Formats: sequence, C-alpha cells, structure tokens
Amino acid sequence: MSQDLSDTEEYLIQRDAMKLVDSIVAADVQKAVARSKTSLGWPMHMDGCIHPVVLIELVAQTSGIQIRWSELEKDPASHSGGGFIVGIKEAEFFCGQIPLDAEIETCAVKVSKHMNYAEFEGTCTMNGQALGRAFIQVLRTG
Repeated sequence: MSQDLSDTEEYLIQRDAMKLVDSIVAADVQKAVARSKTSLGWPMHMDGCIHPVVLIELVAQTSGIQIRWSELEKDPASHSGGGFIVGIKEAEFFCGQIPLDAEIETCAVKVSKHMNYAEFEGTCTMNGQALGRAFIQVLRTG
C-alpha cells in the first residue's frame, strides 16, 4: 500500500509549538525520514540559536511517524489513540548550537520491536553534516 505522507498530522500526535516536523520525506516498515526548519517558536531557543538537545525530540517525532505508518499499513482505518513514552538510551551531539532557519533532516531507523515497544536509532543532519544522533526506546500507549 502506498500511503499519502503529505498530511503530517495524520502521523504525528504533537500539535502547536511541540510539532517540530514540517514534512515527511519517506516512511516504510523499517524507518522514517522527516524535515524540519528551526524557528523562534521552537523549544530550547536562546540567544538566536536552538540548543542541540532538541534533536532528541526530532528523533522521537520521526520514530513516531514510522510507528504510525506501520499502524496504518496494517489497518488503513486505524485511529491514532494514546501516545508515546520515550526513554533516551544514548544521545550524542556534534554541534554546540543550531542556527535559526536551519533545515534539518532526521532519519529514525527501527532497531528492534516487541509488541508496543520499539527501539530506534536516529540521526539529524543539516546540509549533509551530522548534528547529532540518539538511541531511544518508545512505548506506544493506548
């Protein structure tokens, strides 16, 4: 089945200021890729830049896209109920700050899955240069 990835709200539970993903590039059974543009409205904004810890949230949101894609692949009429509990197993940042209006691409790859628990490894890049990576655990609730 080919899913329409243009409606980000179909794949993300975050809304308003916490919705950091602007567009979904790709999603499949193993991974998701998303794009985001930093702005003044982002969390962790200070002194004209964004703190790189926000990259963990980008990996979490992109992982959520892959999980939701899988749910819709199994049942196209599926409604997204519940949310996610996310744990950070490891995170590494390769920059001290991220400029405003930066375009970030995030790739989250599913490493393992058991029932409603999964582990993802995600990387965030800007203009092809790595900004950071995170290894997270995701528990789907609801």
